[in-house]
Amino acid sequence: MSPVTSLQASWQQQRQQRQQTLAQRQQQIRAQLDRFQQTRHDNAIVLRHNLQQFQAQLQQETQDFLSQVSLQRQEQAMQLTQQLCRSTQLLRQQTAEILSMQTADRALMAQQLFQELGEFHTSLIDSTALLRENLQQQIQLLRTETQDKLQAHHQERIQNQMEMMQELSNYIEVLHFEVQTYLSELAQSRQVQSQQLQRQLQEGRDRRLAETEALFAQLAEFRAELRSIYADVRRSVWGKVGTEPNAQPLPQPTTAPRPKSAQARITSSVPAAVSPVKPIALQPIVPTQPASPAETPPQPAAVEAVPVAVPIAMSLLTPVPSFATKELPLLEQQIYQHIEHTQGARLTEIETAIGINRFQAVEALRSLIKQGLVVQRNRLYLLQSDRLQSNG
Repeated sequence: MSPVTSLQASWQQQRQQRQQTLAQRQQQIRAQLDRFQQTRHDNAIVLRHNLQQFQAQLQQETQDFLSQVSLQRQEQAMQLTQQLCRSTQLLRQQTAEILSMQTADRALMAQQLFQELGEFHTSLIDSTALLRENLQQQIQLLRTETQDKLQAHHQERIQNQMEMMQELSNYIEVLHFEVQTYLSELAQSRQVQSQQLQRQLQEGRDRRLAETEALFAQLAEFRAELRSIYADVRRSVWGKVGTEPNAQPLPQPTTAPRPKSAQARITSSVPAAVSPVKPIALQPIVPTQPASPAETPPQPAAVEAVPVAVPIAMSLLTPVPSFATKELPLLEQQIYQHIEHTQGARLTEIETAIGINRFQAVEALRSLIKQGLVVQRNRLYLLQSDRLQSNG
């Protein structure tokens, strides 16, 4: 035999032996488990029988104990009822004795109280009679005293009223005299102010007339400059003036008419601003016949020269408002400067900013409105120049 076969045979034998030993062990374990289960069953039967006996014995003992306890409680209840009956009888006797004693005491106390109340009633009647007599005497005395005091107060009131009427009449006379003097002073001050205002207005009108004349002189010089510029441009574009038959003449500028007399300006209370002169309308030069490229001169320099002169003319022709604020009173100057600084202010703002009352502010604003320096629009006070600029 080969070693492999011998190893297999030995392994098979060992395997069979192991299987046999395993089977024997399983049979032994099963037999042992059967024995354990039989003993457990027997023990359970014995324990159940013992428990039943113990339960029956315990029930019997509890019933005996309960019967004994109930008998004892019945005996104790009989004893307690007997004791309660005895105590109630004693209490009834004691309460009856106490009530009889209290009734006797109350009867005695009631007799004593009736006697005391009778005596107090008689004394109270006597004392009330005396008090009534005293009160009547005091009331009569008070009535006489009050009548005397009322008469004295009435006389004092009449005397005080006469003195007050005399003082009021004197005060009314003094107040009437002061009001008349104040009104006369106001009339004089208004006359003086009106004369100063007329003089200031006349000086302003004269100054504006001089400024307008100077502006018209500048305008004439500017026209001459424009004509020379126009002639230079035309000469640079078309050559000589008479060579082009279709050349259009330069339009004349329109100017505002000057006033015929200064009397019309003096009658108006509001200073009239210089009417703005309309700018010169420069029409573009459009040639009727196209020129040849060889004959056309360079145009950018000539075209740029004309628009440059137009803003200069507009700046010279814009009106410059001038107001005679240096000759105004101090309060009106402050209000005018505040309105000019804020570009419009309300009445309350003017009062708080300058620190004056409502009467002073209203009077100063009314004077400025009459002079034409300030206007009112929707509770807002504006300068005349600002209004003209906003309307323009």
